[in-house]
Amino acid sequence: MDSLHEKPRSKKRKFVIESVENLSVQAMLAHPALVRFRTTPPELSSLTTTLEREPYVEGDRPGRKYISRLTLNDMDGKVYSGQNQLCRHSNNDICLVGIANKKTGKMRLLEAEEFLVSPEIDLVNNEPDEVNSPKKYNATVLFGTKKNRLKHKVLMEEKDRRAAELTSSVEKARPLIEKTTSVVTSSSSDNSYFLPPINTSAKTVDEVYNMSDIVEDYVLEHLIDEASALLETKGLDTEKVRPLFMQCLAGARLETDDEGRLRYACAAIYVEYLCRIVSGVDLPLDNMDDAVVEHLKNTYKLTKKARFLPPEMIHKALANIMQKFEIFIRTPDDGAVAAREKDIHAYCDSASFAISRSIIGEQNFSFRQKEKMSIG
Repeated sequence: MDSLHEKPRSKKRKFVIESVENLSVQAMLAHPALVRFRTTPPELSSLTTTLEREPYVEGDRPGRKYISRLTLNDMDGKVYSGQNQLCRHSNNDICLVGIANKKTGKMRLLEAEEFLVSPEIDLVNNEPDEVNSPKKYNATVLFGTKKNRLKHKVLMEEKDRRAAELTSSVEKARPLIEKTTSVVTSSSSDNSYFLPPINTSAKTVDEVYNMSDIVEDYVLEHLIDEASALLETKGLDTEKVRPLFMQCLAGARLETDDEGRLRYACAAIYVEYLCRIVSGVDLPLDNMDDAVVEHLKNTYKLTKKARFLPPEMIHKALANIMQKFEIFIRTPDDGAVAAREKDIHAYCDSASFAISRSIIGEQNFSFRQKEKMSIG
């Protein structure tokens, strides 16, 4: 009889941690977000979300942290918004989300951002709420804390500075954009097969060529492991790598944010692969991701164990190398010029030499070497 009144025992499951992925590894992938509501949450199925990120400003220079702002809209027109909570904590606080596989008994841990959202007050009769609207500014000044007022002042000054820089950049780039537009209009349709498309509505020089038109991000994502290892290496054996690859990697390291450095380091590896197949050098197929190999075969019609290009594909590969190299040597952000002016000048001075001797070289280099790379 006593057994009938016993409480059922809860089943405990044990999982083996398969991997732990932080936000730097997930830089080009979607990462989870934990959302808490200050008020009663709305119907979740009716929500649409928007996530915006900008560098966290510390004094006059942007830091490594990012301010992420999450905006939720429901079908009734109500808007909920809030910033990520991680930027207020120390660097030792990490929020992780576990994804368990009951069949294999393994779990992946993903670093997540935590948001505390609250309903926004409609200040201007259901019109879009602008950051620089006078009513919102007055509300922040009158009712905000001292910390919020100071942060609002810094953000507004930063926004005005960026607006002035953007206006100046557009005026400087206008002659080049008009010249580029006229060239595209007069060019024949045959060249469009070999050359990446040009953005005729670009407002700055950086927007004339788009890296995703040459190789999409889903291909670069398969090169994240190699790119992370290269960025962590202080030096490489210059006798085993092409000068063009070294210059592209140096350009990636000039990026001011972690996501940009990782993305351009992946692109540098992709440029090295193109140089290999143009030169007739074997690709390290055993060490390459299957998705990257399949992309190269389909895009450039590789034959004979992915070694030789058809004649018409050589022109396309060379054009893509040159256009991607132009993306690498674009002018960095103005905020980084003053701090790294010496590195930028040295990088640009050696760029023309690298491009002239790299494409036809036949150095062998594997991005997954088991032995340690030499430190310079």
